[in-house]
Formats: sequence, structure tokens, C-alpha cells
Amino acid sequence: MWIGFDTGLHFLEPEATHYQRFTRYNSFEQYKNSSVHHLQEDEEGIWIASSTGLYLLEPGKGITRRYAADEKATRYIPHHHLLHFYRDKAGIFWLATQGGGLIRFNPEDGSYRQFTTVEGLSSNIIYAVYEDDYGKLWLPSNYGLMQFDKITHEVNTYLKSEGIAHDEFNRFSHYRANDGRLYFGGLAGVTIVDPKNFTENTPAPAPLRITGCHVLNGKTGALTDETTAVLASEVLQLSPSDKSLILDFALLNYENSRKNSYWYKIEGLDRNWTTIESNNNLRINDLPYGSYTVHIKGQDIKGAESVNELVIPVVVHKPFYLKTGFIIGCIFALGLLVYGVFRLRLHRLEQAKIRLQETVKQRTWEISQQKDKIAQQAEKLKELDGVKSRFFANISHELRTPLTLILGPLNNLMTALKTGKSTDPKVMVKPLTVMQRNGKKLLQLIEEILDLSKLDARKLELRESPVAFYTFIKRLFVTFESHAVSRNI
Repeated sequence: MWIGFDTGLHFLEPEATHYQRFTRYNSFEQYKNSSVHHLQEDEEGIWIASSTGLYLLEPGKGITRRYAADEKATRYIPHHHLLHFYRDKAGIFWLATQGGGLIRFNPEDGSYRQFTTVEGLSSNIIYAVYEDDYGKLWLPSNYGLMQFDKITHEVNTYLKSEGIAHDEFNRFSHYRANDGRLYFGGLAGVTIVDPKNFTENTPAPAPLRITGCHVLNGKTGALTDETTAVLASEVLQLSPSDKSLILDFALLNYENSRKNSYWYKIEGLDRNWTTIESNNNLRINDLPYGSYTVHIKGQDIKGAESVNELVIPVVVHKPFYLKTGFIIGCIFALGLLVYGVFRLRLHRLEQAKIRLQETVKQRTWEISQQKDKIAQQAEKLKELDGVKSRFFANISHELRTPLTLILGPLNNLMTALKTGKSTDPKVMVKPLTVMQRNGKKLLQLIEEILDLSKLDARKLELRESPVAFYTFIKRLFVTFESHAVSRNI
């Protein structure tokens, strides 16, 4: 006998007084921490629904397969916390999960499909799966009893208001009798279902209608009513400052209308349908600019979908700074600015060129003037050089004359002294006097040369004084007398 516990699988041998824990899980170590919820035996072995997936136990081999939502599993299924399962005649598993809805799983090829509240289930917590004689699955859940069509996937949900004992069922209280009746234990008793009484109970679909449309402006906070435009099937125009689009709608099925379900999808933004949590009100915030189509569909509590979808075309206009005209205007203004800067730069360059030409012209004139001045100065320097040459020639002559007149008498005296011709002082007085006079004259010439610096500084004054002409001429002749005597003149 096999027994499932929260601590795993146990077995009881014939004639044994105590059950034992099953530990032959081979490489599937996840089984060690599993809670076993349901067991079912077929020709392949014993199938185990647990908190860590679906296992196959083969007698003599132990655990040989595991199906779960991880990479280590033999095959992948989208949810591994299983509460119950049913395997139909085609070998397809229908898995009841704790939070993952209903899963259709084919172990042969590993294909699966998951059904949740998005597909119309009343709850994603399903406690059991039973098939009736009419091909329908019955699913007790955390909220209502569901009838599920395996072919069309339509869902009918039954609540307390429609005759069941309670909206919430118990996890392990369920049973299918040989006569086809189903027994489900709930929080307020047992619900007995005879499937033959539900074969023609197909709910009629109801229409879905828009009841209101408002647009909230993000700048002013004003709420604008656009219901008339939406009802007239016009394209809803939103400005860039509009923050929210608020849509109100209703499924025209008034039987427990608060339990109706709605989904929406924004074509151009979403790929999948999204459940609307606020029942019959949808608020879309901060749509980026572009064209969209909002689709809304509904489903009543029994699983009947609305006969129509709400289709609302919406256009969110670009902000002014992204519009083509504004961009072209900016490009044009930028072009004008660049052109203006270019023209200003060109004008400044032309002005700089003119100023440069004027400067060059002025500098050329100044250079020309300086050239003329330099030529004049060169000519003047040349003239001064000639003056200088004449000056030095005159100076040399002036210096040479007294020196000659000093050296001549001096040589005569030395010759006379050497030869002993005359040592009479009276004879020597005259030449010595000439030498003295010419020495003074030489000193006077040197002083006059030194006075040239005073002449340049304009400190030398010309003083005129009368001179005795006879005395001046006699002094000149006396100067050259000794020189003339030496030459016998």
C-alpha cells in the first residue's frame, strides 16, 4: 500500500505493522522535500502529484521521471506545485496546480498549454480535475466550481448564488462515484454534481458596451468627456499634454455582474492580453506619441465571453518640438543663423583685410620715408666722413707743424752740443724760445681738440678779441726761422 504524506511517499508491506518512508528517488533529489498530494497507478507505474512536480515511480526501479518547471526535470511544465491530476484516454495529463491554473500536458512530446484567469478561469488555485461522461472537466477551486470544455476551452463557473454549498472548496475533499456523480467538499458542506443536468446549460454571450470615456490633461488637470466621439467610432485624438485616458465599459449581463472579468490589449504597444484589475474601468497613463488601437473583451462569471470586442482607435499627437514643421523651421532658422554668422565673419574678414591693406600702405609709406631719411642720413654721414677726414688731415698738419718746429731746433742744439761748436747760453736762448713757443702752441692745439666736445654740447662760446696783425705775422715767421736756417733758406 502506497500512502502520500506532507513528508513524502510511504509504503506499508503486507502483514507489516508500520509503514516505511520511500527513499529510492535515484538522482531526483528534489523529491526529498516533496509533499505528496495525489497518487494514480497505470501500466507505466505510479504517478505522483507533489509540491515539486509530477513523478513516475516504476516498481523495482524507483523514481525514473520528473516533470517540473526547472532545467533538471525530464520534461518542462510551467508550474510544479501540483495538487491533483487526471489522465484521459488519449494519455493527456490535466494538472491541477496551486496558483498556476490548469495545465494540459502531453508526456510523449513534452507539449503543454496553461489555462489561467486570463483564459477565463475563476481562480488559479485548482484542487482537483475530474472528467464526466460528456467530455467536460470539473474543477473545484479556491473560488467557485468550474466546468471546462476540453475541446473549445470554454469555462462555466458556478458560485454559491447558483446553488453550490460555498465558493471555496477544500483541498482533498473530492470524489467521483461509479454513477458519474461528483462530490466536492467545501467550507460549508458538500456539493453534489450530476453532470447530465448540465449538458445543455451553455450560457448565452452578452454584448460589451462603452459607457464613458474621459481624458485627463496633465497641465491643467481638466477632465474632458470624449464619450460621444468614442460612441461615434471616431479616432480619439490626444494631445501631448494629456496624461491619462480613462475608459468605462460594461458587459450587459446583470447576473452577478461584479464577478465579470475583463481584459485589454493596446495594439501597437502590447502583444498579450492584460487582466483589468478594476473590474469595468481602464486607465491608460502616459501613452507615447503614435497610433494605437485599444481592444477590450469581457467574460461573465460562467465563462461566456462577450459577443464583441471594444475597438477604440487612439492617436497621440507629437509634441510641437517633434513635428515636421517645427523641425523644418528649426533647420531653416539654424541655416539663417549659420548664414548670418558666415556673413558677419566674412564682413569682419573684409574689414580686417581693408585695415591690413591700410596698415601695409602706411607701413610702406613709413618705410619709404625712412628709406629717404636713411639715404639722407647716409649722404650726410658720407659728408661728415669727408669732413672728418679733412678735420684729421688739418689736425695732423696743425700738430705736425709745431712738432717739426720743436724737433728742428732741438736737433740743431743736440748737434751743436755733440760737435762742441757752441755752448754759449746766449746762442741757445733763441732756439729754446722757439721750442717753448711751439710747445705752447702744441698744448693749445690739444686743448682746442678737447674743446670739441664742448662744441658738440654747445658749451663752447666764441669770443672775439682784437689782434695786432704785425705781431701775429712776426710770430708766424719766427716759428719757421730755425727750420729755414737748417735748410739754408
